[in-house]
Amino acid sequence: MIKIKVILIAMIILLTQSVIAPINSEALSLSDEAYNEGKFAGQFYGRIAGETDYINGDRRNWRKACVNEEESVIEEYNLDEESRRYRFYFLKGFEEEFELSYKDGYREGSTDIKRNSYDAGVSHGESFGSMYGEIYGKKDYYDGKDNDWKSQIPSESYIINKYALNNDSNRYKKGFLYGYTNSFETSYINAYRETNVESNIMPIENGVTHGTEVGFELGSMIGEIDFSNNKTNDWQRAIPSNYEIINEHSLYKEDKGYGNGFLSGFRDGFKDGYIEAFQNKNINNVKENINYETISTEGGEILSSDGTVKVLIEPGTIYDEKYISIQNYDFSSIHSTSPYIPASNSYVLNIESEFKNVGLHNYVMLTFTHYGSDRSGIYQLVNGEWRYLYSEISDGKISAKLDIDSYRDGMYAVLIDKDYKELNDIHINWAGKEIYTFVRRDYITGYEDRTFRPEDNMTRAEFITLLSRVIKWNNNINHDVISNFNDYDTFGLYGNVIAKAISLGLINGYPDNTFKPNNKISYQEVEWIMKRLPLNNDFKWNHIADKMMYEKYTRSNSLESKQNNITRAEVVYMLYNLQNQGKI
Repeated sequence: MIKIKVILIAMIILLTQSVIAPINSEALSLSDEAYNEGKFAGQFYGRIAGETDYINGDRRNWRKACVNEEESVIEEYNLDEESRRYRFYFLKGFEEEFELSYKDGYREGSTDIKRNSYDAGVSHGESFGSMYGEIYGKKDYYDGKDNDWKSQIPSESYIINKYALNNDSNRYKKGFLYGYTNSFETSYINAYRETNVESNIMPIENGVTHGTEVGFELGSMIGEIDFSNNKTNDWQRAIPSNYEIINEHSLYKEDKGYGNGFLSGFRDGFKDGYIEAFQNKNINNVKENINYETISTEGGEILSSDGTVKVLIEPGTIYDEKYISIQNYDFSSIHSTSPYIPASNSYVLNIESEFKNVGLHNYVMLTFTHYGSDRSGIYQLVNGEWRYLYSEISDGKISAKLDIDSYRDGMYAVLIDKDYKELNDIHINWAGKEIYTFVRRDYITGYEDRTFRPEDNMTRAEFITLLSRVIKWNNNINHDVISNFNDYDTFGLYGNVIAKAISLGLINGYPDNTFKPNNKISYQEVEWIMKRLPLNNDFKWNHIADKMMYEKYTRSNSLESKQNNITRAEVVYMLYNLQNQGKI
């Protein structure tokens, strides 16, 4: 008895699946769908018919039983309303499976000698009652009817006629009616309630699932963006408002349960996606920046992890072995108030050594990949300000030489300065590179006709003005120190820098109590002033003159006499080199 019940329950599950969840029509053709539906029905009806014929002592005749059941099947499955093709394949599958299941059922019945008619009736009734109870329970819920199984269960006379119970034993009929009624009630109530729960839970579950997927994707994207923009890891700051989510995803068109589920899932998904993406971006950035190369006297090349920056170190530049790397930093995280337009991220050239610096005996070439404006340049961050390095642009590259004696870690970036004004007479001059660099560093503005006049002599006032721009004197100025000069009225716009230079003890007036700002300044005066600056007490102009001759093949007039007046180009050349050496 137990064995038969297990078989029947399995058959009910199969049949229920075919009734409630028909095969996906996208996967199967119409004929395949009909054929498989028929097979499911044949499997159920065939086994019941086989067991019934054995219990009633009838001879085994599956064809006769199949013909008897076909009418019921046609009615139950509304085959008269289907196409002829659908009906043909349904009955074909039904007949094939009915034969096999009938024989199995008849054989099973013949091996269970303990089974009596009443038990068989109960079992068969339970099978049909359970199946139809579930069908009508779901149907009544979807039709908006009350949970009332009694209003849907067929009458006893209908059941007796439908299943020809008067043709069977009285015990079998009683068992069938009992099993049908009890199972119908239980199955109906369970199906009604489960459908109710599923109908209310499903929109919420779907909403949570969909919201989680969408939130995770958006959170991942924004997490990466926030890391790149140097923001903190804060998903709550970054997540859209509920209003934005509802409108962006048209949740006002959805069921309330779905919408609430979507919002809940979106927040969880966004949080997980944002944090994961932000942290992955961070750790990947850290790993990429661990790229130290060993450089010794043979020189070598170092390439940034993103392939944007290359450092070429010529042989003989570094004598002792050093570890050097290029690390990538987001520009905005370094100097967001820069007046320049960033054309790259910023990169740090790191020196790993005992003293954190290295002596350079040759230049180092720094090259960026670059396809931008010809107003671009490589800049170094010095004391919180970006300082232009003389740069050359060619074939998608921009390069600058680092020709300093002692090098510590440095940060570099490609920036665009749209405001600088080109001077027309500097590039053909022997100090054109240095003068152009000072123009780009905003130390030199030139005359109104856009010239610098590099070979003209420089005045006393012009010299200390340029020196003040390079050194960046503070604004603490005491004008009392210059108000007693007899020619004070001639100072004009130079008053501030003259007062500052006087107060610092860098320059003096003449014995007749005049300053004479427009007098040409001599090499000797320049030497005296430069010696008074910190770190320059050993300054000698002759060293600059020798460097001019060696590097620029240009002879200084100071070699004739230091009382001669210095040119504007020579002043810029001197200050450029002293600044490169870190002495001003």
